[in-house]
Amino acid sequence: MNEQMSLPLTKQERWEARREAQAAEQKRIVRKRLFKRLGKYSVAIVIVAAIGYGLFKAATRPKPGESIADLGNEHIESEQAPHIPYNSVPPTSGPHVSGKAVSGIHDEQIPDELQLHNLEDGGVIVHYDSARVPTSTVEELVSLIKGYRKDVILEPYTKPPLPTPIVLTAWSRIEKMEIFDRERIRQFVKAYRGIDHH
Repeated sequence: MNEQMSLPLTKQERWEARREAQAAEQKRIVRKRLFKRLGKYSVAIVIVAAIGYGLFKAATRPKPGESIADLGNEHIESEQAPHIPYNSVPPTSGPHVSGKAVSGIHDEQIPDELQLHNLEDGGVIVHYDSARVPTSTVEELVSLIKGYRKDVILEPYTKPPLPTPIVLTAWSRIEKMEIFDRERIRQFVKAYRGIDHH
């Protein structure tokens, strides 16, 4: 049997072994520091990732109502001034006068040419057909709209007739409702109120 005996290390080999051990220790220290630093920032990274994900989800979530082609925001001299026809009932964009209707509850229909300026400035209007909407529902609408301080209007709308008993409008958006739905109205108002369209 031929057994190899381990020979003592030379000075050069001992020096290289020590250098390798020091390099390995240095790498371990660097990794430890890196993990410690990442630990400090991991909460911030998680928060930023969560915010980014939330913004992405909000941007891709379908918006309430139907999109209507934007007819622009030309200002006209008076409500009677000739202009292009509107592309929805009630209108959601197009020529309008420079004045605005007061936010809140109205007992009479507001001229289209006036209410459009409210929509342009970020308003939302809830229209109802008084012939098809019972008084109890109108009272619920009034109660709901009173909860908003500005930029929301409730009005009866008779000419031309509404496509459904209740219609919500914002700039280039429309939501048609057969029955009163408090949550749908709130969602529509939340999505579009306060967005300027100049």
